[in-house]
Amino acid sequence: MTSPQAARARISTLDGWRGVAILLVLAEHAGQYGQFKNLMWAKQGSLGVDIFFVLSGYIITTRLIGERAKYSIINLRGFYLRRVFRILPLVAVYLSALCLVSRFVNLIDFHWQELAGSLFFFRNYQLAAHPGGIYTAHFWSLSIEEHFYLLWPALLLWFGNRRALWLALTGAITCGLWRLYDCTHPSGMVGRMFPAATPGLRFLRTDVRFDGLLLGCALALVLTRPSVRDFIFRNFPKETPLLAGVVLFQNLQWTNGFPSLTTYVLVTVMLASTLVVEEGLAHQWLNSRLLIWIGTISYSVYVWQQLFLLHPVGNILPLGRLSLFPVNIACVFGVASCSFYFLERPAIAFGKRRYARKVNDIPPPADGAPMALTPDRLNNLAISPQTATRHGGSDLPLSRA
Repeated sequence: MTSPQAARARISTLDGWRGVAILLVLAEHAGQYGQFKNLMWAKQGSLGVDIFFVLSGYIITTRLIGERAKYSIINLRGFYLRRVFRILPLVAVYLSALCLVSRFVNLIDFHWQELAGSLFFFRNYQLAAHPGGIYTAHFWSLSIEEHFYLLWPALLLWFGNRRALWLALTGAITCGLWRLYDCTHPSGMVGRMFPAATPGLRFLRTDVRFDGLLLGCALALVLTRPSVRDFIFRNFPKETPLLAGVVLFQNLQWTNGFPSLTTYVLVTVMLASTLVVEEGLAHQWLNSRLLIWIGTISYSVYVWQQLFLLHPVGNILPLGRLSLFPVNIACVFGVASCSFYFLERPAIAFGKRRYARKVNDIPPPADGAPMALTPDRLNNLAISPQTATRHGGSDLPLSRA
């Protein structure tokens, strides 16, 4: 079991990765209207989203594994309760703000039909077929993540850690091959079922973007094994993230920035190195205070940045000077900070309190013994005794929190 200091460092590293991801998104959105738009570093917004996908798969799976290690079971009801309070309050407030602003300012590219796609998380399919609505276009990635959250926790519960690992790896490879096929056969059956306005918009569909999330899940599962951690620690040079980063950017040039299984594998390798080796320039940078803070508020930044950074038509600025650099960057971080501290964080805390009420009568196992699962406790967790018997104690415990 890792020390509290190590646990905090690991969390800080993840926040640092979030910071890197959101800065890549901001660089592309803020730079596309100026002299930097043709520079390579200002065209990596999609890489930032790919990093978010791998991180999301890793973090969600780590928390689910940790819950099973502590309680010998996964509380699906509690998981979805926490997700609701984590995601929906900010989405609802942002969409409400758009509606309010549109009453006084002509946002030009804001349409009421976007609200349903954004609120109910099918914006990615909506956007692929009918591009437009830049102020909610970024909800395509949130839609993919929410679709994933509906499927993966139940699969992890049903299959257990060992079989879920093979499922994640097989699913990632299958998704990558499926994306390649779909890209080269746009007039196939699926292409006709889910038409896209342009070939590039086909990559917004959920079924062609699960591989990054699944590789993050696979990483979380393999890192529960001390032998894997020991192998990474002994054989990965401390500058592995920098070396892999060079290969990554070469690959992005070859793929024109479009998602690829190679990109996700390289991001996963970089993440694994920084989580286990915990040395080198990349690890130090990821744990800088500024980057950690940016990563901490990254969800709020991602949701609000679209309003200030993107222009609906050419040089038309519905928000005036608020959309001009560097005022727009200041607005993004100002609004996102208020959103995080006064909306997002209280909503998360409320969701955790609601979840705690459902499990506070379930003590952790004593002296490493399995927890006794009575029918009453199973009913409280909304999981059948058969499922608990089949999957409750068959997996390896977490070696590091």
